Amino acid sequence: MTLTSGKLNVQGVTLTIGSSTTDGTISGGGSTSYIVAYDAGSTIGYVKHFVNANNVSHSYPIGDLTNYVPLTFTLTANSGLSGAYFTVYTKNVKIPSLNSSFSSYLQRFWEGVPNGMTSPTYTISYVYADSDISGSETNLKPIKKSGVNWYKPSGATFTTGQTQGTSTLDATTNTLTWSGLTTFSTYSG
Repeated sequence: MTLTSGKLNVQGVTLTIGSSTTDGTISGGGSTSYIVAYDAGSTIGYVKHFVNANNVSHSYPIGDLTNYVPLTFTLTANSGLSGAYFTVYTKNVKIPSLNSSFSSYLQRFWEGVPNGMTSPTYTISYVYADSDISGSETNLKPIKKSGVNWYKPSGATFTTGQTQGTSTLDATTNTLTWSGLTTFSTYSG
């Protein structure tokens, strides 16, 4: 699939890229050309991308109606893939149940749901909009919630959550990257 102009709205459906034998690709994507895949309250649009090998970056050029907030998923290791895929969407609200003592966070989260991956290790990068920042951008670290468990990268100054992997913040491109992850969840910063 190549995105060249306009927004492809998938609200209420799942856009599937690839198959159980072929990853498929999405090229293009930018602030005026992306897939509208978000939680609008009454409907959710999803992008499902098949994952057939390690060390292949899978692009999710997604956003809501006004903000382009893409995500990239790279599986770096696993002990088995069986019809594996990763499905995502975004929502422009603070991650549910975030500790109220956090003074810097994103008013956005990305939901990532895997299927068919055994013992995965992966890297995820997500780009946020300037309007998503609450507090000081330089204090942002990726966070994620899986069920009732919170996770943070090594070097995070907040005390809540289990440590998993390492992270970087590129404030120039509004990108949080988190490597060495082994569980899936709701992602934010």
